[in-house]
Amino acid sequence: MNQDLKGRLDEIARTPRPGPPPDVAAAAARGRRVLRTRRVTTALASATAIGLAVSVTANALTGESGDPPPVTTAEPGIPSLTQRGAFGWLPTGYEVTRLHANGSRYFAEANAPRRNGSSAEGDPAGISLHVSPDGATVIKGQEQPAGRIKGRPAWWKVRPGTQTSAEAELVWQHGKGKWASLIVNDRKIATEPVMRRIAESAVLPAQPIALPVKIKGVPRADFISVTLTQKPRLSLDLGFTLHQSRSEQGLLITVAPARPLSSYSKRGKPFKPNARVDGHAAYTGERRPGQGQPVYSYLWVFGTNGFDVKIDAADETVQRLRASGGLTGLYRRMTLLGADPARWSKTPLE
Repeated sequence: MNQDLKGRLDEIARTPRPGPPPDVAAAAARGRRVLRTRRVTTALASATAIGLAVSVTANALTGESGDPPPVTTAEPGIPSLTQRGAFGWLPTGYEVTRLHANGSRYFAEANAPRRNGSSAEGDPAGISLHVSPDGATVIKGQEQPAGRIKGRPAWWKVRPGTQTSAEAELVWQHGKGKWASLIVNDRKIATEPVMRRIAESAVLPAQPIALPVKIKGVPRADFISVTLTQKPRLSLDLGFTLHQSRSEQGLLITVAPARPLSSYSKRGKPFKPNARVDGHAAYTGERRPGQGQPVYSYLWVFGTNGFDVKIDAADETVQRLRASGGLTGLYRRMTLLGADPARWSKTPLE
């Protein structure tokens, strides 16, 4: 059995299901952990979010007034905010719950509402479509031949029915030096005919992804990560790494379904907003991760068109944004497009 896959699945099993943020600082830290650059080869992650990440050019703002220039791509052939693969056919009851990419790596996940007799929200994804980096070494020589998918060679890394657990994995070529894999973790559908049908129907050419928000005047960055949750609730995270030498995000923007203020707490005490922005309750503050780490300022605005919006920025990012209104100015340049995917934008960063 593929040890990398087993290791990631074990990690998922140990990951607790997310709930309402218990603490302002903890919630900010959680967002940073979720949005860090990850190495995703044949991996699954928690099935509570949908996301993708892309590389962009580095260009510091000049500090002049007005909106900063738009983000542009740095990696040749990979446009910013790109979806590298999508499901075509899915078994009855399954729907897409997550998309994720990290640089040129990408996977999509789908789940059924009550898979295996219990809620699938905290379970490993029932179905995962993974697109490997171009030129990656995928076949190790121990795989079993699986014929062809769309006329190209395919192999079983984990053949259905050969393991005591439910997972199975099919790998195939979809172009020169290009590989995709399908991982199924639902015993009911982990069969050769079903997996081949899912793989045959997969759409693998890169295409822009639509997001439920448009934002003007974000700083240029070396890397952007995006997390989009569609099921069970719509939420969005965008993380910007402003320097290649750092693994941490310099700017985080989170849009999550609005919660009652009573569901939040700070250091175990009832949460109380300390500001108002455009008529909405808000919370501002700072957090200091540790010695040698940048100070982060954050602005959390509650109840904006049914969402809570949080902006978390490192000190130097705050300086870059100061000329265009700081964190409040960036919040005001955000347009939330609602829950209907038909209204979402394929050019969310302006």
